[in-house]
Amino acid sequence: MVFTKENYPKEDILKIGRFLIVDIYHYKVTKLLLILGLLLNITIMSVQTYFFLITFDLSYFLLYSPVYFATLF
Repeated sequence: MVFTKENYPKEDILKIGRFLIVDIYHYKVTKLLLILGLLLNITIMSVQTYFFLITFDLSYFLLYSPVYFATLF
């Protein structure tokens, strides 16, 4: 069976989807925003863990532990 290139589309039909999913991560601005988001998340989790361990109370642990541990996933 021989396939010719005439049967394939000339342009990329999913150009917008490809840009949003793959190509946007090649820009330095996007990489910078991802790194800033990661650093912000790490900072907030560290501060939250610090204050949680200083004022440890079993009732607060039972109430807020599912929310706290869900942020790690």
